[in-house]
Amino acid sequence: MSAPAAARGGVGTVVRRTQRHACMKGSPPAKALVLWVESTRRRTEPWAQAVARRDFRVLVVRTGREGVEQLSQAYPDITVINALSFNSSGRRLSRLLRQHAPQLPQLLLTDKVLPPSALAADVVLTPPFTARKIVNRLRRLLALAESRRCLEIGPLRLDLDNRRLYLDGREHDLTPRLARLLRVLMENAGYVVPREVLFRKVWQTEYTEDTRTLDVHISWLRRVLEADPRRPRWLRTVRGRGYILDVYEGQDKPPRVRPCDGSDAFDTIPIVE
Repeated sequence: MSAPAAARGGVGTVVRRTQRHACMKGSPPAKALVLWVESTRRRTEPWAQAVARRDFRVLVVRTGREGVEQLSQAYPDITVINALSFNSSGRRLSRLLRQHAPQLPQLLLTDKVLPPSALAADVVLTPPFTARKIVNRLRRLLALAESRRCLEIGPLRLDLDNRRLYLDGREHDLTPRLARLLRVLMENAGYVVPREVLFRKVWQTEYTEDTRTLDVHISWLRRVLEADPRRPRWLRTVRGRGYILDVYEGQDKPPRVRPCDGSDAFDTIPIVE
């Protein structure tokens, strides 16, 4: 696993290397990163640039394969699929990205008529719509993602609303910061999450110099997760890169978002607008 990739060429791409700041307190808040999948086959409105001008960072990729690669390199906060540019319904792309990132909020732009049950996006926008409407839906999806029920992977079950971890028959109440840190690690379980990504997603800052803050929180989290925090088995440090949560010890099993009562997973039928 490599560190977040530098911006690839493309319309509206606004991803650059993390800037250094004098102190975390005075650093600007991090902007949400949008993974924007858009082809050059068919010319559409410059929505990506418009979104990039409205307090988002936008990483444009041209194929579904590139999109999957960037899921584990750039660690986006949300995905937009411009199916209009592919002259398709977006069904295949939507399901492909959902398969690799089941917890990532997804917005689909399409003019094809399909039953909602055939799509995997959270929200589907059909023409006519404006850049402002896209931005509003992105903000709403990000807000909804903050209260996503329970996240479950392996023996870990995290109640996102109440910041409570269930492990080995015991309950652990977490601070807001620890709950957010564990959530990011669980959502990317099995992958090395770079330090700068953790700062952006957990502390919501681009400042990465205060490594002590992150180290301390990792130490606190290990006290909850590990039988022997001094010899961590699940939450490991990858020197020079970041941290990895591997409760499956290498097996590829994605996390699930589901009700906290343990019943069947929620439907993924999207809202079509």
